[in-house]
Amino acid sequence: MDTETRSINQDAHDAIKTDLEDHFGLRRLAQMIEYRTKQPNV
Repeated sequence: MDTETRSINQDAHDAIKTDLEDHFGLRRLAQMIEYRTKQPNV
């Protein structure tokens, strides 16, 4: 595989990885908020 193709594949991989991290990050944030709203106020 030549370096140009490899670079394009790496860019695509990084973009997908970032999207996944954003998705899971948002889901985790939503779970934290949900968890906090279920707790009685201390």
